[in-house]
Amino acid sequence: MSAPRRARTEYARVRAVLDLPIDEVWSVAGQFGGLETWADGVSACTVEGAGIGAVRSVTRGGVVREQLEILDPHRHQISYRILQPHSLPAEDVRGEITLRALGPRTTEIVWRSEALRFSAPAGALGARIEAFYRASIEGLERRLRAAD
Repeated sequence: MSAPRRARTEYARVRAVLDLPIDEVWSVAGQFGGLETWADGVSACTVEGAGIGAVRSVTRGGVVREQLEILDPHRHQISYRILQPHSLPAEDVRGEITLRALGPRTTEIVWRSEALRFSAPAGALGARIEAFYRASIEGLERRLRAAD
């Protein structure tokens, strides 16, 4: 008998509504690379490989490596795993961005993170990550509006 799988704990979730069509939002948010053009404080983002399994290196002070796990243009979902080593006080960290059309020119974006175990209070980590997600979604909206 195998050991039971431990459920990951969601520690960060930000929801926002953008007055932009879902396809327009997905054209940027659905790209695994390019975070430096809209994510808060990201100065560089390079991608090794293509498709599921590709790894991006995100520079925001230090460098974090993230591996693409889901890229679903029909469900407007992108999911990634943060690779070791990293400085987050958590194990098996995952992130996910999901879009949903609320109308022809209105899109809901949800950016969330979860992890298995924490070596520091999850609430403090969540507050920090949620601040980054909020500022990044604002940057995404600014980038998309500048393209109009």
